[in-house]
Amino acid sequence: LHMGIVFLITILVARYLGPTQFGMLAYAISVLSLFATFGHVGLRGIVVHELSKYPKSKQEIMGTSFGLIILGYLIGLILMLSFTIFSENIYSEQFWLLSILAITLLFRPIYVIDLWFQSQLEAKYTTIANISGVIISSIFKIALVFGGAHLVLFAFANVIQIFLAIIILIYLYHYKSKLRLINWKFSYNRAKELLPRTWKSYVGSVFAVIYLKIDQVMLKWMIGTEEVGIYAIAASLSEVWYFLPVAIASSFFPKLIKLKNNNSMLFNKRLQQLFDLLFILALGLAIIVTLIAQPLILIFFGEPYQNAAPI
Repeated sequence: LHMGIVFLITILVARYLGPTQFGMLAYAISVLSLFATFGHVGLRGIVVHELSKYPKSKQEIMGTSFGLIILGYLIGLILMLSFTIFSENIYSEQFWLLSILAITLLFRPIYVIDLWFQSQLEAKYTTIANISGVIISSIFKIALVFGGAHLVLFAFANVIQIFLAIIILIYLYHYKSKLRLINWKFSYNRAKELLPRTWKSYVGSVFAVIYLKIDQVMLKWMIGTEEVGIYAIAASLSEVWYFLPVAIASSFFPKLIKLKNNNSMLFNKRLQQLFDLLFILALGLAIIVTLIAQPLILIFFGEPYQNAAPI
């Protein structure tokens, strides 16, 4: 639902802004994604495990994780603002787009609450918060389009989305857990215990985000924002399908864990079958999208974006 709404709003915003201005927005969002990788500190899986294993220490685990994640996002924020100051003219639209989007890094540490929900097998509440934020910000973006708004206001829509999502997330956390954020405790000893276990996950996720987003940043530097806008549309048609392998792999995951512990040979067989299924699915989608790309781009995004089809 999230990706579907985002895709539909992308169509509307892209047609309104045109390739050059849409490219500026897409570039700014890609830069934000790169610097946001400093924030999660590789804690996700480990914190969920710790909360499940030591429920009596939840306040300490949450507080310590929150402190570490705040530090990570502050580093990301400082680096992003420094990058913006040195790479963009202070009077340019690109400077203000990057500066406004950087504000979202201040709110993101609150998403540590999602890890508590995951440990309680109640991740649906994070989804409720995120979808609520997306729907409200999407309504705001529609109003901006029909009101003939300036490009910079679309960056504010992203800030509103994150802000609303965390407000709802905090409310749901208080409602479901009967706990308060003010009771979280930072523990230096627990921080020393957690950090050495996170670096592999952290480095892996950093390079994953670089791999996904560096192309649009390079295009802007090498060619210009119009090409970024056209490329971003091609990327969105690819990324809209990413929920399928995630959903399939998540469905198989609990069964695979049991097999890993009980029957290693059958585990390897099932794992290979899962890879085969995902590859066939990806190949099939790639062929279909390749064949219908040209009419799809023209129908949804219009003639200015037709060069996205061969990409």
